Amino acid sequence: MLNTLKVQLATVKMLDTNTMLLKTGKKYSQKQLAIYWNFQMIEADRSMGVHNYKYTRDMLQSGIDYYNSK
Repeated sequence: MLNTLKVQLATVKMLDTNTMLLKTGKKYSQKQLAIYWNFQMIEADRSMGVHNYKYTRDMLQSGIDYYNSK
C-alpha cells in the first residue's frame, strides 16, 4: 500500500522520488498535504505500521482512495 501511494503521489507530480520530498512551485489542497504527511510519517517510521497496523492501513487506504477517485 505504501508503494501504491508513493506511485500515486509521484504520478500527480507531488512527490520527488529521488529526494522523497514535496515538489515545490505548486499549490496543494489541505487534503493532498495531509495525504503526503501521512505517507512521509509511515515511510520514516520504518516499522511499516507494525505497532498500529489498522491505523496505518486506514491512513494509506484513505490516500489511495482519494487519488483513485480523481
